[in-house]
Amino acid sequence: MSQFLAESVLPFEREAVFAYHERPGALDRLLPPWQNVEIAKRSNGIDVGEQVELRIKSPIGMKVTWLAKHTKYTPPSLFEDIQLSGPMKNWVHQHVFEQVGPKSTLMKDCIEYTLPGGWLGKVCGDASFRNELRRMFRYRHAVTLDDLSLQQKFSSSPLRIAVSGSTGLVGSHLVALLRTAGHIVIPMVRPGTDRRKLSADGACIEWSPQQGLVRPEQSEGLDAVVHLAGKSIGDARWSPTVKQELRDSRVAATELLAKQLAELNKPPQVFVSCSAIGIYGNRGAEELSESAMAGSGFLADVAVAWEKAADPLRAIGSTRVVHPRLGIVLHPRHAALAKLLPPIRMGLGGTMGSGRQYWSWVSIDDCVGAIYHLLMDSRAEGAVNIVSPEPMTNRDFIRTIAKVVRRPALFPVPASLLKVLLGE
Repeated sequence: MSQFLAESVLPFEREAVFAYHERPGALDRLLPPWQNVEIAKRSNGIDVGEQVELRIKSPIGMKVTWLAKHTKYTPPSLFEDIQLSGPMKNWVHQHVFEQVGPKSTLMKDCIEYTLPGGWLGKVCGDASFRNELRRMFRYRHAVTLDDLSLQQKFSSSPLRIAVSGSTGLVGSHLVALLRTAGHIVIPMVRPGTDRRKLSADGACIEWSPQQGLVRPEQSEGLDAVVHLAGKSIGDARWSPTVKQELRDSRVAATELLAKQLAELNKPPQVFVSCSAIGIYGNRGAEELSESAMAGSGFLADVAVAWEKAADPLRAIGSTRVVHPRLGIVLHPRHAALAKLLPPIRMGLGGTMGSGRQYWSWVSIDDCVGAIYHLLMDSRAEGAVNIVSPEPMTNRDFIRTIAKVVRRPALFPVPASLLKVLLGE
């Protein structure tokens, strides 16, 4: 049996580090974004006997189930899980937490494993597998440090927070971050949704963009609502019908939700209602801040109406309203980057149109960290741009990705072809 050890010293008390790992959302936060893994069955915690089921998609498209069981639980120093069934012949993972200073914890991941395939599997696969373990636990330890640092900055009693769009890219990552901080997150879901996939207890608020809140009384006394729902702008060609759906899923849905929340006896203290940097329109190389005037075009017009749709809550005066204007949110397996990576990896990537258009991007972790900040900081109000400090042109963006994956970027996509494929 092979052994692997990863360890880091974190500037937090042992109880805080252990508590982070036992809260709902921790596993979601710690799954590396490059690994095609989804949680098929959630556990109720990390106590002895609890089980979690993962679905792992292999590079050739085949799905493998990994069923793990927690076998030791000694807070705040240790918990352990083992593989009951899955791709490994054997797997035992001990999570160890040692207090090494007044506010310092040595976090250790101690793993004993046996690869499938006997001696041949060990000879052929052990080196690459250990490299992947190193990469994975570097990521996990970095996320733990960043999350705990953010949560310590805004320490507060647990809040009750409803989130629409909770299964989307931004929503799912935000829900996990909020839960690791100890907040009570209530997903807003459409009627008929399988709630067991969203949380162990299945607690949800039913709503739809057309109907709004099915039972508004469920939302009484919420501390905050994060409204992220909206039809993706890049999933279908922009026909007149699709453009109307894009607008309605943002403007009409937000207006209805804001009106219902404003009519509650106890409206939320904070309403974070998503927006986008598309509000500025096509402005070339002009530097734009939140004080810049809105631009022109379909996306700009929608974004202006989208933000205005929250006026019913703004008008009551007791709810702080924030509009995070999101840039292009990057995740290797979702949204824009997921669509760009395959052709670039095949050596078929290139600039889109002129390549001179600016792409203001943000990583998924920075995006949800910024939204967490907007929720917790009482000074945050109105529009806030959520983008990286340095925007890039499309040409530089594509070339950077190609350089990272060690491929050329020699095949530009003409603007005329993009218009045929994507519409306006």
